[in-house]
This record gives sequence, structure tokens and C-alpha cells, in this order.
Amino acid sequence: MAKNIIDDAPSALGESLLRGLQQTLDYANGKTEGFRITHYAADEIDIKAVRKKLGLTQNDFCGKFKINTETLRSWEQGKNTPPSYAIAYLKTIASNPAAVVEAVN
Repeated sequence: MAKNIIDDAPSALGESLLRGLQQTLDYANGKTEGFRITHYAADEIDIKAVRKKLGLTQNDFCGKFKINTETLRSWEQGKNTPPSYAIAYLKTIASNPAAVVEAVN
């Protein structure tokens, strides 16, 4: 018979996870006392400016560089931030779009 871990007393790891979740909820609810917040400078790129400089619509840009249209829209609208590998790819597009087109085709 399988052991039900929910019925067991919390382990040290479980207690740590529960404490972390509670701290997350506290912070989300405005309790900031006792928290150390570290902000990292994002490696940014103006994706929309790159696309417009190339004279491409979102659909054309995505088709040419094999990027999901919804993903591009969310990046351009600031809803999501591209991960570091995507920023590197976008910077490569900005500096040498012809080489990227050749590489992806």
C-alpha cells in the first residue's frame, strides 16, 4: 500500500517550504518588514524598435525569425520579459538580421 505523505508530520523540507509559501503570501499582501529585496538590472532590448527598424509587422518578424507571435506581443507590451537566451537572439537579429535569416532557414 502506498504511503500517504500528507498524513505524515511535516519534514524539515516540508516545514521550510510551508514557511516560504507563508512568507510569499505575507509579501504579496504588503508585509515587507524583515524581507531583503534584491533587484537585478535586466539586460534589456527594445524589441518593438528593432522590429520597426527592419520595417516588419509582428507577423512578418515572427515568421522571418521563427518566434511565436503571442510571445512577441507579450514582450513588446511588457507583459513578459524575454529570457536571457531570447535577448541574445534578439540582439543578434538587431545587429545582423541577414545572418539570422540565413541561419534559421
